[in-house]
Amino acid sequence: MYRIITYAVILLAAAAGLQAQTAAPAPPSRPLQRSISASDAIEDFRPTGELRLWTFFAKQKAFGRLKSVVKESTDINGRMAVVFEDELSIDYSEFGSDRKVAISGEQYASTKGAYLGTSYKIGPADSAESLELSLKDKTVEGYYTRGGNKIEASVDFAGDMFAWDADFVDQLELMLAMRDISVGDSIIDSVFLPQSLVKSRVMGTVDSWEWNQIYKGRWDSVFVINLTSPQRYQLCFAADKRLIKINMLDQNRRVYLDLVQKPKPGAVAQQSHSFSAANLVLALPHYLVYFLVGAAVVMFLAAAGRGWLNSYLALIAGGVLFAFVPFVQLPIQQWIAETWLFPAMKDGGSLYGLWLAPSLVAGVLQEGLKLGALVLILMARGEKGYRFAAVGAFLGAGFGIAESCYALGFTTTPLFTWDLLERTFLIVFHTGSGALLGYALDRGRSHLTMFVILTIALNTLLRYSPLFVREQAIDAGLMHFIQAFLIVGFLFLVISVLKRKNPQEEPA
Repeated sequence: MYRIITYAVILLAAAAGLQAQTAAPAPPSRPLQRSISASDAIEDFRPTGELRLWTFFAKQKAFGRLKSVVKESTDINGRMAVVFEDELSIDYSEFGSDRKVAISGEQYASTKGAYLGTSYKIGPADSAESLELSLKDKTVEGYYTRGGNKIEASVDFAGDMFAWDADFVDQLELMLAMRDISVGDSIIDSVFLPQSLVKSRVMGTVDSWEWNQIYKGRWDSVFVINLTSPQRYQLCFAADKRLIKINMLDQNRRVYLDLVQKPKPGAVAQQSHSFSAANLVLALPHYLVYFLVGAAVVMFLAAAGRGWLNSYLALIAGGVLFAFVPFVQLPIQQWIAETWLFPAMKDGGSLYGLWLAPSLVAGVLQEGLKLGALVLILMARGEKGYRFAAVGAFLGAGFGIAESCYALGFTTTPLFTWDLLERTFLIVFHTGSGALLGYALDRGRSHLTMFVILTIALNTLLRYSPLFVREQAIDAGLMHFIQAFLIVGFLFLVISVLKRKNPQEEPA
């Protein structure tokens, strides 16, 4: 018992030690170069699959957000286009107004950033209006709806032009990324406003390159750009093409870039997670590998269970049980991030400390679901105590296989990537966790408390560790190696625990 408690303490201490080493990095030196060159293509600074999240603030309150994802590449009227999937939501009720903004859909740009089209739903879902536009030769054509009535639209559009609709700061970032930036430059350009179907002038100056306080406790080296038209904006634009802060001076509002989530290592340039027969065929080898890994680990830990009906019922139950994750766990984590984590970051909180909360939600919920389902199965089926661990292993394997399949979706990602290693080791963890929880149910409250804490701690640590890659403290390869090392160690612990059977008990 004391050895197991020691293992749990070591795991938690390792996480705390890694946090202490990386939570307060020294500020980078200011580079001598005061200019950056235009990106040759959108892919150079925003790869396919990348997500960026901006939060809108006024009077110390968050009142909106813009979520922008580089979805895929496609063809728009014979030109290669990059698809941006945007979701803008702004609520002015905090400021005495009943006005709300809700816009979602896709914006299309050439690989150089020029406007090619728009497909937006504007307004609440039950009464949303449509905006459908595309560039054809030298004309933007399409339609918009008002009160359900379809209105045709056509606008002359000579030459390439960037788009920039109000509050879509990702479009402003794109315009800056695709031009040379030097201190002292004047910015004089024209942009197209898809929602208004008009063109507007953009004018401003690149005033300085400085070590700037973005918000309390957060500093960065940025170009400070002041726009005078179409409105007075002060922009903080980083050399790696991140628009990390916008002061909307005329409106007394601020916008912060809260999150840049890179696509997972091994993802190819064009991928789709939507269902199609072709994508299903491409995904089948992944699904087969996940099933084989689950079967191998189950046979390794609980081979005797292969002849019991309850084992296969538990396997199916584990797969069904995972359905609670996208509908319960993910919304809870998103709520924590939006209502607490991001605002706390604005007040100077460390992301390394704050990120523990959504990670702990995953650990508690997943281990709690497995334990609850296991108790229900064992009670309903009247299973013998010495079989609890084996039934738990089958349930954990079903849960792990379902999680891996869900994470993959219907995708064109190659089979042999870091993702495969990560997901297969998660199957190993869930199988071992289920076996350990089943063993603990047979052994009583003291064992159950100890092993529940241990499995929650390790599950939380596995969800927490990708933060170090996101913050560039370690690379993805090292993270996956550490995860694999922890899970293999956990597997050996499970094996040693399961061997502690009384001589009169039938082995599982």
